[in-house]
Amino acid sequence: MPDTDRARALRQKPTWAEKLVWSWLRDRRFSAYKFRRGHPVGIYFLDFYCREASLSIELDGGGHGFPGQLVLCQYSYVT
Repeated sequence: MPDTDRARALRQKPTWAEKLVWSWLRDRRFSAYKFRRGHPVGIYFLDFYCREASLSIELDGGGHGFPGQLVLCQYSYVT
């Protein structure tokens, strides 16, 4: 599945935590920064990403499978 299709699928079925955080970040509501949902980085998809601030936000949760392992892999990959 291409990155854009996978990112789109993830955006269509957000967890409750992702819905809540997105309500705070969308439409430049957080300090006028533009955030993206389901931003692809290599083989991973960040929950939220702001290019202007070089900031990524990853939420842990049951929807991620093995959250602790996944987050450690992403941090080492992204940094």
